[in-house]
Amino acid sequence: MKVDFGGNANPLVGALPDELCFSLADDLQLRELSKLIVAEVNVARCGGASIRARLSEVVVVLAIRKAIAVGTVDAGLLAGLAHPKLHVSLIAMHDDPARNWQIADLMALAEMSRGPFIAAFKQTVGQSPGAYLNGWRLALGRAQLRSGRSVKVVAAMVGFGSAAAFSRAFSRKFGYPPTQSKSQH
Repeated sequence: MKVDFGGNANPLVGALPDELCFSLADDLQLRELSKLIVAEVNVARCGGASIRARLSEVVVVLAIRKAIAVGTVDAGLLAGLAHPKLHVSLIAMHDDPARNWQIADLMALAEMSRGPFIAAFKQTVGQSPGAYLNGWRLALGRAQLRSGRSVKVVAAMVGFGSAAAFSRAFSRKFGYPPTQSKSQH
């Protein structure tokens, strides 16, 4: 099974190992879902493609959960999501990327003081909270641009103060201006 997470700009891509391998004998949920997928492949029925796609998404989420639980993940988003305190701040940034996040907000969510929060975030996720949030916003912005939205609309949607600030950050990260995003894949 192959899953597209939207390219290298998605922080999840950098957090995932190249391959996740689990024995189906050890995991009832994954085994039963796999049987359902095989059954849908073997017998062509109405809606089969949709069912296979949804089941595959569930398998991927369960596999990622298992990778977090067994500790096969190093620094990055998955390690941050597995961290007992940092995960709350990461989820909050993902749920509301346009919010004007301050270190004080994030450290309060994680129930940590400033210094330990920043140090733990950098050590676990591999970059500062601000750099991580900026990268997440840009990844979301690129996806929105590809769906046809304007630079001005996207900049506001993902939390940049202006289209110009978004354009500068986007060009620095991806090496081309956001107006060319539809032609870049």
